[in-house]
Amino acid sequence: MSTPTSICVYPLSPTYLPFHRYLYYASILISVLYPTPPPLIKGTFAFSLIYSSTAALYAILIIALPRNEVVNLDIFGLWAVLSTASILVLPLLLWTKNVHNSARPILRIWGVLVNVATIITYVLLIQWNDIIKDAVGENLETEHCNFNSTLPKLKLRSPGHAHTTASEPVFGYFYNLIVSRVAGLVLMPVAFGLITCLLTIAETKPSTNNKISPCANQGPYDQAPIAEVSDAGRFYLFSAAKNGFVLLRKVALALTPLCFIPTLVINEMYLLQDGENGEGIPGAEKMYEVGQWGLFVGAGFVAAAALVNSISGRTKSTVDRFGIEDGITSMVSNDGVIK
Repeated sequence: MSTPTSICVYPLSPTYLPFHRYLYYASILISVLYPTPPPLIKGTFAFSLIYSSTAALYAILIIALPRNEVVNLDIFGLWAVLSTASILVLPLLLWTKNVHNSARPILRIWGVLVNVATIITYVLLIQWNDIIKDAVGENLETEHCNFNSTLPKLKLRSPGHAHTTASEPVFGYFYNLIVSRVAGLVLMPVAFGLITCLLTIAETKPSTNNKISPCANQGPYDQAPIAEVSDAGRFYLFSAAKNGFVLLRKVALALTPLCFIPTLVINEMYLLQDGENGEGIPGAEKMYEVGQWGLFVGAGFVAAAALVNSISGRTKSTVDRFGIEDGITSMVSNDGVIK
């Protein structure tokens, strides 16, 4: 069946509107580009992990609850957040030194969560398109949306926020581009990131310690090396598989920019598009509302405080160093005798 000309939607939540997304993009990119960062960059790294983890849990909740023809547009915001995060899982695992070795399992758990949620969000994109194709009527009214939005007993969005919008911006050209092209770019990083997180490959070489042989008391020509050859064969196969995976992972890592940039651009083109009569992807807030620009102001205050703290710390260190040197100099006479 064809897609109705108008559909019922929940608008994009403020958390996934442009200012929030851009701050997240900047945070996670800085975390990748600065593998040994100053304390402020560590804060941005923590923000990117928390933001994407919350999005992942939200995606899991959405797919766990019953759905109807009222489309939750947050799934497109979730896709924008999670698809970019899943592409950067490998660089964060292999490059970043933001996390101490003892905390590396947390980063791996985050990688599994983000990659699984990315797959779930893609499934939601496909399922909701199929659901609305079965919706009754081509021109829906807002009252119809409010009626349908009260059907699920457990809700993640307020029923009163549902309204009608044109279906073309939501399930039109850019939607088809995402599910047919962008998803393919995300698939490879998701696969390698998920495998790397689930099965941590040992980087240490096999132990060369000599084990006590049951034939240790026999002569060198009396010992049968059959078991040793078998073990060596099994180790060779494991080593070959490991080296092959590491090689393919390096290829996937090298292709990260080629996957990340088109994904980011197409996702943003979808979310920022304008349809007919100025109708695009509706949001719950406007950009001039405090819920949008307030986050950037807060981030600016944090950055300014960190900059002032860094400058004052360097100045204090310089003053202390020169003060000590001047004190020592004043205690010593020109002829080298201590006064």
